[in-house]
Amino acid sequence: VTGVQTCALPIYSMALIATDPFSQVPIFIKMKFGTTELAIGTAFFYRRNDALFLISNWHNLSGRDPKTKKPLADHGGVPNAVSCYLCLNGPYIKREWLEIPLNENESPIWYQHPISGSDIDIAVLPVLLNEKFKAIVINDLPSTKMDIRVSHDVFVLDRKSVV
Repeated sequence: VTGVQTCALPIYSMALIATDPFSQVPIFIKMKFGTTELAIGTAFFYRRNDALFLISNWHNLSGRDPKTKKPLADHGGVPNAVSCYLCLNGPYIKREWLEIPLNENESPIWYQHPISGSDIDIAVLPVLLNEKFKAIVINDLPSTKMDIRVSHDVFVLDRKSVV
């Protein structure tokens, strides 16, 4: 065929980007009662003596104000499960939701501070993950020396005030 021009298109490949492992530590969570979403928050995994724990705030897992103990939701609902947006095992970063119950026989299966209770706004939930999910555990990651200088941004996360 005369007059037909052809053009070879470049072949593009996806670049693999190295991410800081600590950027994958925070976990997006949803507090739920049945299928009703009550609130959203964050958490992270921590390992102690080969046991895996989901660490979040007391007010997240209880659904209550740490001081007054009143439900945070206007309708009075408190969570009976937490849905976690977790990394899947595999070569690329992919995530799926995993729902974890917060109660057994109507009693919480998570822990609070043994002395100060809800005055320390931390909750610890024991977790068993199947092989489908990959736990990126904050205290399993290698630490590096941080060179913090006056010009660097620093973020302090807290619900109401810096303690």
